[in-house]
Amino acid sequence: MTQIYTALVSGKFPNLAVAEIKGVLEAEKIRYKIIGVYGQLVRISAETDAIKAFSRLAATHLVIKELSFCELKDLVRAIKKIDWGFLIDKTFAVRVKKSGVISDSVNSMELERRLGTIIKKASNAVVKLKNPDVTVQVLITSNLAAVGVLAVQRPKGYYRSRRPRNRPFFHPSTLDAITARILVNLSRCRRGNLLLDPFVGAGGILIEAAEIGCTAIGIDIEDKMINGCRRNLEYYNLLSYTDLILGDVTNLWFRPTAFDSVVTDPPYGRSASTHGRDPRKIISNLLYL
Repeated sequence: MTQIYTALVSGKFPNLAVAEIKGVLEAEKIRYKIIGVYGQLVRISAETDAIKAFSRLAATHLVIKELSFCELKDLVRAIKKIDWGFLIDKTFAVRVKKSGVISDSVNSMELERRLGTIIKKASNAVVKLKNPDVTVQVLITSNLAAVGVLAVQRPKGYYRSRRPRNRPFFHPSTLDAITARILVNLSRCRRGNLLLDPFVGAGGILIEAAEIGCTAIGIDIEDKMINGCRRNLEYYNLLSYTDLILGDVTNLWFRPTAFDSVVTDPPYGRSASTHGRDPRKIISNLLYL
């Protein structure tokens, strides 16, 4: 059965967020269609349950199972048309999130109360503001509104706990956790696949790959980086998903089909040393992996 989802994506890089959504759906082999992009709202039609795939996303704040999509002026009418029978014997709360340019006349708290009253009357469900059984999420952007059941929301502090400076071993060349996760997702790697980072450094990419269940191999030419990476992987209990190789990737050989994905942030001779070699030659060698 086809389900329509609406995602609220990051306002910093919405185009990259859409590419990441496509990446995770294709990684999980889910047939889909991007129905439309409206500012920070992305509507997706998926032929199978996509919640597991969406839970991998880094550039998306939350995803709802859509119940209605309408112009903002028609929101109350749309709420009244929805069959709220699925809320019987459940508790619920209404949450409103705004993005983009919204009229000052739209007060989120007042709208939550008004919509909550309508839904309670239609379903006889109990309003519970903390830890409800169901969160009815309303997403508003410009003159449009999406209404649905909250399906995926990034836990608070999920990526903060893996910030480079929060790890036992830190190096200034390390990617932040969100960027590393986006790169892994763009690679279409999935649980059980084998991913290679040929310039592993402090292990940011390996950490994010292992977090979603990939087997990840990291290579680095510096003993210091391999040891530091191992400390970071141990800290997050991810050693069982990973292997590390001390060596020069330009002098190593792998079968062309050895890895499902290659994801890396190569050294450019600034914060990460190239050991006197031309960064362009190092990067060109990646094409042979």
